[in-house]
Amino acid sequence: MTWLAVIAAINMTIELFYYASIIAEMYFDAPSRVDCVTGGIGYATGLALCLLGTLTFGIAPALLLLLSHAADVLHLNQTFCAGTALPLSASYDLGPKPRSIYASCSSP
Repeated sequence: MTWLAVIAAINMTIELFYYASIIAEMYFDAPSRVDCVTGGIGYATGLALCLLGTLTFGIAPALLLLLSHAADVLHLNQTFCAGTALPLSASYDLGPKPRSIYASCSSP
């Protein structure tokens, strides 16, 4: 196991040199060009969507859990109705659960 520690130390030295050179480039060298980024409608739309998602799921994270649980239940219903079996995934206590995983299946 000593050889693994030696390889890890060599790898750490290489990574330290790599990241130190990036930090030196960012903080100590003069910029090669000074251009301003002009944003269009695409940048504004992307920024607005990211901001909306961050605020929505930051203020109400239970909403994300509820949506993921609903998608999980829908996926399992479709999978079991098709006749294939998947292991049940972890569930969250988000309120009442469907009565049966086969509730939405049509009878054969």
